[in-house]
Amino acid sequence: MSTSRTYPYTEEAYATLPRSSPSTDSSPTSSQPSSLLSYALTHPTSDPPTRLALLAHPWGRLGGSKDDHVVVGVMNALVKEGYAVCRYDARGVGGSVGVSATWT
Repeated sequence: MSTSRTYPYTEEAYATLPRSSPSTDSSPTSSQPSSLLSYALTHPTSDPPTRLALLAHPWGRLGGSKDDHVVVGVMNALVKEGYAVCRYDARGVGGSVGVSATWT
């Protein structure tokens, strides 16, 4: 079965971040229990992307999310330059599961 898409398009999806133990390598890890993160992956209109940008949003407790107007503006500029852009909601923000970080 073939899937037809119009470009640019955005995939809305969720990813599970597993609980991990401390590590000495440079890979990102999570010291919190598993969480489901909401993310959006947007592709450019032209050729398949050869670069990927990962955008984080402003502080969630002050209203930041992957759909924040600044994040979307940066995404649009990067997509025009040929980047695929992944935006995500941090824990406890938007569609992501978990508890948002505290001020302390």
